[in-house]
Amino acid sequence: MTPDEFPKAFAAAFTTQDWAALRALLVADAQVVTLTGGSADDAVQAGKLFEQEFAGIFAAVKLVTGRTRVRELGPGLSIVHQRFVVMGARDETGRDLP
Repeated sequence: MTPDEFPKAFAAAFTTQDWAALRALLVADAQVVTLTGGSADDAVQAGKLFEQEFAGIFAAVKLVTGRTRVRELGPGLSIVHQRFVVMGARDETGRDLP
């Protein structure tokens, strides 16, 4: 997967609430901070965290990619800056969040 393909793969897995696919996109010792402030110190914890959030605030979410910037640091190493638009997040009463 190229750095340019990663954000779209992440958005597709997030929108379909496929926490296993999200976990598969991460290296084993990935550190993840979610939109809600949840954090995980490895890919397994991240998968569980995504699964929990899909059962709650992100049960009807859609994630759309915006502007992408890729900075190549060397062979096989890049930093990807990605803007995402989140739609459909809901609070505990079911009200849409801004």
